[in-house]
Amino acid sequence: MADKGRTEIAVILDRSGSMQSIRDDMVGGLASFVEGQRKEPGTCTLSLYQFDDTYEVMFEAMPLRRVPAGS
Repeated sequence: MADKGRTEIAVILDRSGSMQSIRDDMVGGLASFVEGQRKEPGTCTLSLYQFDDTYEVMFEAMPLRRVPAGS
């Protein structure tokens, strides 16, 4: 049975050169989203993946309370 008090968030960020012009907006938007989710009831985990010419796992299924500020 699904845990209705649990949220899992996965974010895949494009960090290629074509995204550089909106990088600050993208980072700020994600940080704002994470801060908003921290205020919600229940438990939450976040996975963050980034790619350009390579793929990088920043973290997987990290409890939101442990996600670094600004992520």
